[in-house]
Amino acid sequence: MNQIQEIYQKKFSDYQCAIHIRRGDYLKYPNHHPICSLNYYAQAIQYFDNSTNFVIFSDDIDWCRHQDLFQEKRFDFWTSQRDDLDLYLMSIFPHQIIANSSFSWWASWLNIYQNKKVIAPSLWFGQNLKHLNTEDIYASYMLKI
Repeated sequence: MNQIQEIYQKKFSDYQCAIHIRRGDYLKYPNHHPICSLNYYAQAIQYFDNSTNFVIFSDDIDWCRHQDLFQEKRFDFWTSQRDDLDLYLMSIFPHQIIANSSFSWWASWLNIYQNKKVIAPSLWFGQNLKHLNTEDIYASYMLKI
């Protein structure tokens, strides 16, 4: 954990919000787990002021790097090929924009900041799983959009 704190201090001390974008296996099962749209991320970013800097975590970081939404200097990209490192690193940012993914959900749950802002997608499951109750997925500190 000291190694992760050191990475955060050296590379991301000027960044306040982690963004998680899950694609990977979700591309194969859109009726079960739809991918959060760029519109969702654009709306979520609007909940932060213009001085907020973001770090993007994703299983498809190359795709993220090519999206117009993330071309400003206030966006940076992280890739490590180590899920444990990524999860812990996401959790130590003061704020998060999460995907409909248990991976980013856990990062927000492990976040120790009292005044954290966590933006979550209101659509968690796709058409084939719409019968599932998702109310218990959302913690009281999450803002669903």
